[in-house]
Amino acid sequence: MTLPLGYRTARRVVELGRAAFFGSDDADLPNNRSAQLQADDRTPQFGFVGANYSTVRVLLFGINPGTGPESEHRSATDARMMPALERFAADPTP
Repeated sequence: MTLPLGYRTARRVVELGRAAFFGSDDADLPNNRSAQLQADDRTPQFGFVGANYSTVRVLLFGINPGTGPESEHRSATDARMMPALERFAADPTP
């Protein structure tokens, strides 16, 4: 059984970790953030690829701490998303 490309890509990003893409776990991270947000910033947050990825094969990687000016608490969307990403990072199964 061949696993979907999106799953295989997400699993590989988690296996490699943030440093594989940005040189270190701390590269370009904001300094004045709570311990929770610092941990969130280090959790690989894979994106989604479009229908043409299988033929074009272009991915862009960026650093986007999405909490805006808030430096103490997760945004409402991160409060929903980050626990799922943490579970996937701990056990990257389909």
